[in-house]
Amino acid sequence: MRPRPAGYDPNDEDRCRRCGVCCGATDGHPCEHLVRNGKQYRCEIYPYRFGPHKTVTGRHFTCVPVRDVIRTGGGHPGCVYATDE
Repeated sequence: MRPRPAGYDPNDEDRCRRCGVCCGATDGHPCEHLVRNGKQYRCEIYPYRFGPHKTVTGRHFTCVPVRDVIRTGGGHPGCVYATDE
C-alpha cells in the first residue's frame, strides 16, 4: 500500500457519495481505474490510488485526496467535501 498523504483522514471516506466527479467521471477524462457501479462509482485500486496514474484518454495525473483538489480551487459544488469546509 502506498503511504497516505499528510492530512489524510480515514473518517472522510464515510461521507463520500461516490459521484465520481473528483475522479473525472463528468469531464471526459476519467481515471482508468474508475468503475461505474449503477449510479455510483468506485476505484478498482482504491487502497493504492494515491500517486501517478493515467486517464482513459492517456493523460497523466497524480491522484491526491479530494480535500487537496478542493483547496486548490477544484471540487464539485454538490460534493460533501466542498460544502463541508
